[in-house]
Amino acid sequence: MTTKNRFQSFAFVIAFAVVSVSTTLSNVTNARAEALAPAVIAFIDYQKILRDAVAAKSIRQQIQAFRNNFQSELATSEQALRNEEQELKRQRALLSAEVFDAKRRAFEDNVARAQRTVQDRNRMLDRSYTQAMNQVSVMVRKIVADMSGALGFNYVVERSQIMFAKRDFNITAQVLEQLNAKLPTVQVSPPSPKAK
Repeated sequence: MTTKNRFQSFAFVIAFAVVSVSTTLSNVTNARAEALAPAVIAFIDYQKILRDAVAAKSIRQQIQAFRNNFQSELATSEQALRNEEQELKRQRALLSAEVFDAKRRAFEDNVARAQRTVQDRNRMLDRSYTQAMNQVSVMVRKIVADMSGALGFNYVVERSQIMFAKRDFNITAQVLEQLNAKLPTVQVSPPSPKAK
């Protein structure tokens, strides 16, 4: 047998093996596809729900009230720092370099402390907001799961993840209505330092 004949025989065997494996895989895939239930998909506009839900609006109002309280407290601190800075500028010519540097460092420490306070308060506000909004998210997921069971949806997709869908499959209004009925308000925990 020549090299050419061996190569042709080998190529024939490989081609036969590929066709056999392809046919087998095709049959397995077809069997799996027949066993799967048809997909029934709905979608929601989750951002609209978080924007329009009565509980979410209440959360934003409560957070804003906490923020306003913090800002009024910080305004007093900022005014004290401005007064301290002006006094330091006024005393610059009157004090020795060493005394002035010590007062300047003390002032800079006070400014840094005030900045840390602002950052801490912002983190506390963010944590309170996140905890409250998580309650809304949990309720949305429960409502969607209940609706899926009742209406036979296999999948519920967020609107931003789909390119096209018929409006019939949009369950945003129903989810929002149930959310407003089941969770009309969420009490936001007062912002506090993280427990250690």
